[in-house]
This record gives sequence, C-alpha cells and structure tokens, in this order.
Amino acid sequence: MVYNAEIMEIICLEDYEGFMIIKLNDEYLHVCFLAPYEFAYNLLHVGKSINIDLWLAYGTAKIIQILQKEIPRNPKVSGGIHRGEVIKVYNKHELRVNCGAFEIDIRSEVPIEVLTSQYIEAHGDYQIFFPDTDYSKDRCWDCIE
Repeated sequence: MVYNAEIMEIICLEDYEGFMIIKLNDEYLHVCFLAPYEFAYNLLHVGKSINIDLWLAYGTAKIIQILQKEIPRNPKVSGGIHRGEVIKVYNKHELRVNCGAFEIDIRSEVPIEVLTSQYIEAHGDYQIFFPDTDYSKDRCWDCIE
C-alpha cells in the first residue's frame, strides 16, 4: 500500500539495504528497505516526508475466527503479528488487510486460500519500496526472494 510517511530516524545504511523508523498515521514503524547506499543517502533524511510502498514480508498468514484489527506497537522491532480484515486478494501469496491503524499489503511465504472480508493473522517484517523509482516493488521484489 502506498503511503506518504515521515522519516523519524535512520538506523542503518549499508551497501544495498537499510533500516529506519517512519511515522505513518501516528504510528512509528521500524522498516527495512533495499536500495544502494547512494540512493538512500540522497533521498532519505530525518524529517522528510517520502512516498513508500509498505509490505509485511518474510512471514506467513492464516485465517482466524477472531474479528480483531491489530498491529504491533514496538518501533524497535520490524514487523510482528498483524490481525485484520482481508480487503483485497491479489493471489495465493499476496493480499491487502485492514489492520485498523492502516491497511497493509502482505506477502505470505506459504500460500493461503482466503476471501475478502475474512480475518487473518499474519507474521512478518516491514519491507518498504520506493514507488516510481528503480527501487519500486515491481522492479525490486525479485531481488529479495
């Protein structure tokens, strides 16, 4: 899901990856990204608002019977357990969920047969991409698989 988020802290910039804390809808999220150091150094600055494509990746999702919308609220940890209502199914691995605080796209490593309006619990890490750049989801997803 594409959002405009404010960069609150740059935790680490390495050769091709980095970690930072962003503010999104009054929530603080610890996110990781893949982009060369030069790109990140020139684009990412504390206090700047940027467009991001937010995903929960590297995890799994399962259907639950509890009608609960929830996100983890620990900005020192990237991701965690999310619960919410499925609002869009892209395929057996990718779906969009309303977690209450925001909507998030989820990529489950294990396929899941789910319908819109069902509730799921998903575990994973926050991965962001940079829309309309060489480091967008469409151009970059294969490099993290």
